[in-house]
Amino acid sequence: MESQSLKLLRLGTVCERAGLGKSKIYSLIKEKKFPAPIRIGGAARWVEQDVDAALQAFVVEHGHDDGTGSSA
Repeated sequence: MESQSLKLLRLGTVCERAGLGKSKIYSLIKEKKFPAPIRIGGAARWVEQDVDAALQAFVVEHGHDDGTGSSA
């Protein structure tokens, strides 16, 4: 079994990927529509795979393709 490395993202990177501001990110977290960060010594970090999955789900939920580039 191949192990998958985890990458932790800072808030700025999460905002950039999502195209949203930090207050909107935290609002979505409160609404349970975006993954909450993990805390490391007071610093908030997001697991990259969780962020990617949430963004993918958002795209699909809003009637767009599955994000893979195929429109099937």
